Amino acid sequence: MDKKLKEKLTTLLIYVAIGVVGAGVTGYFLYQNRMEFWKAQAHDAFYEALKVEMQKRSGIEVYYATSGNVSLAEEMKEPKTVTMGSGYGKRDYIIPYYKYCHNIDSRSEQQDLHSYFFE
Repeated sequence: MDKKLKEKLTTLLIYVAIGVVGAGVTGYFLYQNRMEFWKAQAHDAFYEALKVEMQKRSGIEVYYATSGNVSLAEEMKEPKTVTMGSGYGKRDYIIPYYKYCHNIDSRSEQQDLHSYFFE
């Protein structure tokens, strides 16, 4: 009787171990799926909040427009250096070229205003 009980206990432990591993793998993939969903929601919420905030601050309509497949060769474009002065002195900011070109407004006065608000 002792031998059969030992075999049953060993079989039960094997099944429990397989169940725990299966539950762990399932939990991991469910977490990864949820994480993608949360990141997409956070991206959309941030975009909407930024859009509303920019409309509140400057009174301009914020729009996003692109045509075709737009891509820049980042390694070929030099970053732009923007200098801002404040009560603490002048400070240089290095801005990647693609961010400089895709600013929300093409007028330099508005770009300065936006830079001031986000500093």
